[in-house]
Amino acid sequence: MKHIIKYFHLSLLIVLCSLFLTNCETYQRQPQGEIVPTAPVLKIAQNNVWLRDSNEVFTDKFLVRINWTEARFTYKNGVAAEVGNLQYILEMDTADFIEPTVLATTQYLYADLFSAPLREQLMAWYGGEIDTTKYIMFRVKTLCNNISEPIYSNVFGLRIDPTKPEDEIVVTPTIPEVTIRLKKAAECTWANVWVYAWGTTSDAEIYGGWGGQKLTADENGWYEFVVAGIRPINLILNNGSGGNGNQFDFTNANLTDGGCYEITNSSATEIGCE
Repeated sequence: MKHIIKYFHLSLLIVLCSLFLTNCETYQRQPQGEIVPTAPVLKIAQNNVWLRDSNEVFTDKFLVRINWTEARFTYKNGVAAEVGNLQYILEMDTADFIEPTVLATTQYLYADLFSAPLREQLMAWYGGEIDTTKYIMFRVKTLCNNISEPIYSNVFGLRIDPTKPEDEIVVTPTIPEVTIRLKKAAECTWANVWVYAWGTTSDAEIYGGWGGQKLTADENGWYEFVVAGIRPINLILNNGSGGNGNQFDFTNANLTDGGCYEITNSSATEIGCE
């Protein structure tokens, strides 16, 4: 009888300890404090563009894709916060952003810059055709329902030439290959991880037809692939089959420096590389 009572007390103690630890863990995961935003980081693959080639008639053409990282929101204790109606607004100005021009309003993490609307805006600013080099600045303003004040990214400058310069050596920026590393989150149910890439030209389908390239995890669970120096390019992560829950657009991939991401069935979140 004494042994039965002893084991009963021990079992009760274990149950109480488990409940205590569970409650502590639950408490730590509860949102605490105000929402703290982390601003997006604006990145452009090159520092200069020109509106048209020398001795050619002006036509609207793609100049550069402007990328930025995802804005993040956490409570003061580090718990992730969900926000509503998240919008990114790409702004352009000559210097001080007193009256910036809005180039794009989007929920995506990029916007494409074309020569025609850029030329039109520059002509409005400077009162006529652009015949000398100009320098303009870009930034991203983030708005959402949960934060009363806008969140601003860093500022990035771009040199604009009216035509391709002939009196100087122009070094066309080399778009580097970047390495992306992925690790499946606990809730990711994919048996396999594939990456597919497509762009504006056929050569951007760098991993072949759908679903692209099958990735193999290393001993620590990391999948790795290299993005070729082709821009613009779009990435889709998938499990080799397709359909809802089996693929998503990898729009927040850092195509400038690469990076490490934790993936679920529907999203990728940048994390530190081990």
